[in-house]
Amino acid sequence: MYDSPIKVYEQIPNIISEINNQKDKLVYEAVAKIGVDVDKYELIKALQYDREQYSKGYSDGKLDGAREFAEWL
Repeated sequence: MYDSPIKVYEQIPNIISEINNQKDKLVYEAVAKIGVDVDKYELIKALQYDREQYSKGYSDGKLDGAREFAEWL
């Protein structure tokens, strides 16, 4: 039986989660120090909307490029 030389330990996801939590806490503290109130969920919603718009524009651009190339042929 094959034994992989790379082993993922169960603790790694917990460590990654803790790092992400600490990062979030540091960001919130930094934002609070300068007096800005950020609604995390609204920010995530806005960023998701932006990402969707980027993806839509990218897809539309690829489609337009394919149409132009087809017309050129």
